[in-house]
Amino acid sequence: MNAAATVQQPSYTVRGFGIIKRLGSGATATVYEACTEKNEVVALKVVMRDRNTYMRELRVLKEMRHDRIVKLFRSEENESYRKTGPFLIVMELEPWGSLSGLVLWGSEAAQCMRDVAIALQYIHRKGYIHGDIKPANLLRDGCGRIKVCDFGCCKKIATDDDTVFRRPQGTPAFMSPEAYRGHGGTTACDVWSLAATIFCVVRGHPPFMGQNLVEKIMYGAPDSHRSAPVVCCEEESNLAHLVNWGLSKPARDRPSVDDVLHHPWMANAEDLRARDASCHLFSPSSSEAGSNVSAHSNSIESSTHIGVVPSMSPSIFLAKYTVV
Repeated sequence: MNAAATVQQPSYTVRGFGIIKRLGSGATATVYEACTEKNEVVALKVVMRDRNTYMRELRVLKEMRHDRIVKLFRSEENESYRKTGPFLIVMELEPWGSLSGLVLWGSEAAQCMRDVAIALQYIHRKGYIHGDIKPANLLRDGCGRIKVCDFGCCKKIATDDDTVFRRPQGTPAFMSPEAYRGHGGTTACDVWSLAATIFCVVRGHPPFMGQNLVEKIMYGAPDSHRSAPVVCCEEESNLAHLVNWGLSKPARDRPSVDDVLHHPWMANAEDLRARDASCHLFSPSSSEAGSNVSAHSNSIESSTHIGVVPSMSPSIFLAKYTVV
């Protein structure tokens, strides 16, 4: 838990937790920056009524022990609230907030997305899919590493004979075609979401957006999600190949997470980071910590009507650019 030296005065309390500010909200829950009775700063997720979602997320988080996944501190399951809520999940607070609204350049993008792929590899090996990979669910810790959060859509990986229709879950702009058809129980769905997220953090907007979103995702022409408008170097060519591969319409044509990690764009991430460091490119300083902690519910990926950022080559992006 974070040290108490900079704890703000709570505005009110929820069952012993002092609420400092709201960080974000979704269909079933709200996340707050909060402090404990010992003045430890935490992320407090309050699930108002959906007990099934709460129990599923809590059960999964208890199984996850990985440095690329947000850490569960404890759950508050007071007997008097077990049936009606609110239900509380107490997690570590990441000081740099999420990737929502940011555009990343070169090695920073590759290294961040490699962190996500490593987390997905672990989640899949545990027998689950995350179900809602997107920039708002990717948090940056104090060292700039990415941690995956929000397991509210997490589910067991479907078996070959699992033909049960699953109610579509996730964020529309990042959901795969088969997820819309109710068959979103395979690891290929996470790979699609990862590819869409890579596109988003490099270009500033999801690969499919605007009117008729579902139709675009299901049937959009291949060139509608070209990842780099100008392929001027090997790095951008690798990026375009990985995104287009991950956004293949048939799930069977997509790479596995292991394939993604061995792809040149990912595999060269460390070399690219070393190159950028030697050029003294921008790196977020400690003074920025907390500047992007908030992940508002009207973030770029939560809407199907999103303003378009001008198409640019990743090579001319700054290391950090806030989309408004």
